[in-house]
Amino acid sequence: MAKSNNTLKTTAEDMEKIRKFFGEPSVFDFFINPTIDLDKKCKVLDEIAESSTLQPHIVNFLNILANAK
Repeated sequence: MAKSNNTLKTTAEDMEKIRKFFGEPSVFDFFINPTIDLDKKCKVLDEIAESSTLQPHIVNFLNILANAK
């Protein structure tokens, strides 16, 4: 998708932001915690996406991962 949209470099940069963010133990623990409601996790993902100016297809990818069980 990134190649067809001509956004390969930006997508790689977004993925690096995500890697660093989820590399933080407290963030990782939050998202793998099964007692935290999925809606709350999605809200946090939306806040991350907005503050990090992630591309829409990256945000969609994160939401798919969050909804996967």
